[in-house]
Amino acid sequence: MSSADIAQALTERRAAQPKAADRKRWDSLHASYLAAKQAADTLAVNMRVKYSDKNWRTWSSRSERTKLEKLEAKRDKLGDKIFQLLLHISPRGEAWRTGAPVYWIYNNLSWEDAVRPTGEPLSVVVPAPYGNDRGLT
Repeated sequence: MSSADIAQALTERRAAQPKAADRKRWDSLHASYLAAKQAADTLAVNMRVKYSDKNWRTWSSRSERTKLEKLEAKRDKLGDKIFQLLLHISPRGEAWRTGAPVYWIYNNLSWEDAVRPTGEPLSVVVPAPYGNDRGLT
């Protein structure tokens, strides 16, 4: 058995029994991500209203742009943590990298589908990522 086969077997065994702590972390990260996304989206909308939709980034102040960039960075960091946890817990593992759009994973992927065995179909139709005909099944 090669080291790649051993690593794959360990990943499948680990993913076959996700821990309750992983579920709590999943729920916590998703709640934090959605709150950070809402904060960044709200600030961006307010800036668009204040400075017009066309050139709002140009007309906004440096402090407003910095605040928005920090909110977006926080959102992106939480998204990265969600993705790393997904790679750790999911039997589909690395297939998520090319099998679904990342925005969909952050916003719509349920715990049940994340940990569903590879032999079972997902309960939702995953949208196709850019450049593919269909999403992960």
